[in-house]
Amino acid sequence: MGNGPLAILAGRRMKDYMAEPAIYAASIRAMEECHAVARAWGCEVRADPAQRAAANAASAHKPSILQDLEMGKPMEVDAQLVVPLELARLAGVETPTLDLTIALAVERARAAGLYAG
Repeated sequence: MGNGPLAILAGRRMKDYMAEPAIYAASIRAMEECHAVARAWGCEVRADPAQRAAANAASAHKPSILQDLEMGKPMEVDAQLVVPLELARLAGVETPTLDLTIALAVERARAAGLYAG
């Protein structure tokens, strides 16, 4: 959830889009929001968002959801993005960074004809 939407929007490998300071910071905020959702549901995440962002900034990986977009395959938008946001709403967790990045990523998937939800 923290990197998939950013990858969809940037259309690039993690190390490429994470080189932009604003995107790097948004990635950390998105991961922090993901952790807050997990905690609200009784799951403690031990990974540190800042350390994870640093690792992602060095990675040439393309998240699978971006690979699906590039290959014209159906994207796992509901499982990876929409449902976790619904869990945030049910738990009363505010997720402003995820709200924006996921909304834009969903629109990108719809525009590509790879998501009808």
